[in-house]
Amino acid sequence: RNLTPTIIKKHPRRTNKLKMKKKKKKKKKTKKKKKKIYKKKIKKKKNKKKNKNNKKKKKN
Repeated sequence: RNLTPTIIKKHPRRTNKLKMKKKKKKKKKTKKKKKKIYKKKIKKKKNKKKNKNNKKKKKN
């Protein structure tokens, strides 16, 4: 009887730590996704510039 309460006390702490770890991982993932999107936008802009240059060359 005396052992069970101590086990119950220890357990939620452990789960809390796990939850915290999981949350941190999720945050990192979202940051990476944002970076990827940003890179894609830059690439698109570069491509547009290239296209404009190509058109100018063709006219000449």
